[in-house]
Amino acid sequence: MFDGSYKTFERVERPSSAQVIAIVGNKIAIGVQTQPDRPQFKGFFGGRVEKGESPLQAAKRELLEETGMKAKKWKLVKGFSRPAHKITFGIYLYAAIGCKKVAKPHLESGERIRIKLISLKELLNWRNETARIGPDIALYFTELRYNARSRKRLAQSLGLPS
Repeated sequence: MFDGSYKTFERVERPSSAQVIAIVGNKIAIGVQTQPDRPQFKGFFGGRVEKGESPLQAAKRELLEETGMKAKKWKLVKGFSRPAHKITFGIYLYAAIGCKKVAKPHLESGERIRIKLISLKELLNWRNETARIGPDIALYFTELRYNARSRKRLAQSLGLPS
C-alpha cells in the first residue's frame, strides 16, 4: 500500500474463449441457440479454449462440434483482452472461410443450435439485446457499422460483398 503496509487483492483468470465468424459462400453462418432456462439467442460459434489447446485449435474444434463444418482457410480477425473488474480473460475472434459441412454436429446436452445464414449488413446491425456476442465484439461491429473503410477491408478479407 502507499503507507508501506500490505494487503491481499484477489483476481480471477478464467480460460480464454474463441469465437468464429463462419463464412459459407458469400454469407455468414450464425447459431440460433436455445439453452435451458435462457431465452433463445443468436451468436457466433465458439467456446472455451481448453487446457493445452491454442485459441485456433479451440475455434476449429468448436466450429466442428457445433456445426459439423470445417473451413478451407482460417484468419484471426481480432483479439481482445478482457479485464472485467477482477476477472481477466482473452477473446479470439476468427474467420473460418470456405466452410463446408463434413459431419454431424456433436452438441452438448444443454445446447440446441440452428444454423442461419445472414449477410454482413445483417451482422453489422446486430444489437446486444438480440445477440450474445459480448461487449468487446459488439463494440467492434458497431465501429465497423460507422467506418466504411474498415468495413470494406473486413469484407474483402473475408471474401464477402460489402
